Amino acid sequence: MLFLDVVKLYKTSLRIGLNRPWAMVHGEYLALRLRNEFVDAHFRGIPDEDTGYYQFIEDYTKRGFTPPYDGNKHYAIANAKEVCVRYHDLIESMRSSLPLYNTMNFWNAKKILRELHGDLHERRPRTVYYFKDRTYGFQKESSPYPTVVRIGINFVIGNGTHRLAAFKYFYDKGAAIKRFPALWV
Repeated sequence: MLFLDVVKLYKTSLRIGLNRPWAMVHGEYLALRLRNEFVDAHFRGIPDEDTGYYQFIEDYTKRGFTPPYDGNKHYAIANAKEVCVRYHDLIESMRSSLPLYNTMNFWNAKKILRELHGDLHERRPRTVYYFKDRTYGFQKESSPYPTVVRIGINFVIGNGTHRLAAFKYFYDKGAAIKRFPALWV
């Protein structure tokens, strides 16, 4: 388990990203920025339908899942309302557990992350559109652990972009969160 600087990981993931041509707009990983803005909207009480993240998902769904979209090369997130409810749960779980995040270390991080987030992923699978079969289905999170990939001298988020966006929000608002726990894959 690595513990990476939240701000640096967010910035490099926003600009460098992984090879995500389906999600990059003008050199920016659009879905990551919109997720960060969604966290702010969550705490300001803005209705989901009025957020850029919700509108982004609704827009590409109406366009037939053409880029840019949120997902990966195999599928696109297909239900804005559902993914927003799921994200609200994750944000609240993280907010109530902020002190616990600062106690994480190499030896206890996996256990803490599994306890904090494992149940959220099981309870709320996402509806997705599979490109290969042109069908809708459900996708569960593959792991409660965020992952990062090294690109040159930088680490970039793989799995865990919703958590990274929320961590960045909490950091910006003065929470003592400075390190993002992730597995290096």
